[in-house]
Amino acid sequence: MRPKKSKKIRKALQKLERSFAFRKPFQLLLDDMLLAYLDKVNFPITVINNTFNYPKLFTSRCLYKKCYGKGEKSDNSVKENDKHESESVKSKLPEITEALKEEENEHKTQSVKLQGNQTSKTAMKFAKHIEIRNCLHKNEVTPAECIRKFVKKSNANHYFLGCILNNNKYKGLKNVPLVIFRRNGTLLLDTDSFDKKESQDDNE
Repeated sequence: MRPKKSKKIRKALQKLERSFAFRKPFQLLLDDMLLAYLDKVNFPITVINNTFNYPKLFTSRCLYKKCYGKGEKSDNSVKENDKHESESVKSKLPEITEALKEEENEHKTQSVKLQGNQTSKTAMKFAKHIEIRNCLHKNEVTPAECIRKFVKKSNANHYFLGCILNNNKYKGLKNVPLVIFRRNGTLLLDTDSFDKKESQDDNE
């Protein structure tokens, strides 16, 4: 059975298409923490496809390399930095899981629920579904800065950003809807960056 798409998410997606020129297939950029998390669990790809109408999943080359150890060769200092960041991501997984438990009762954005035994249908590694795109920076940068390079100032390419926690890490991003992956196999769609802009426009 296909999971039903949340009515609120459906309306939010229609609003993004109508008012902000988002178009199908939607493009979902996955951050480094999410990549590490998805590699540990069998998150159902069907939930993503049914919710966002088969979006294009992608990440940057350097973020992919940090999680899976593949990519272009680099000097020793860069390799050491990559190793350190990769270990840092893995060490934070218990903390992330605990934070997700707490957030489950606090987050008020829209959600779509996993139904049935869909988890069993997604034994393949998530990496096989992800497109790797070249980074938009020449020098080594932090994962957050790499993502900022992709979305730029106003997210002209209309990317969605996939993450596991809605924290201050992406607070400054404008016109970037956040797709939050949760431990119970659900998705949240956070469009606060658009809502704040619209409320300001309405008050003018």
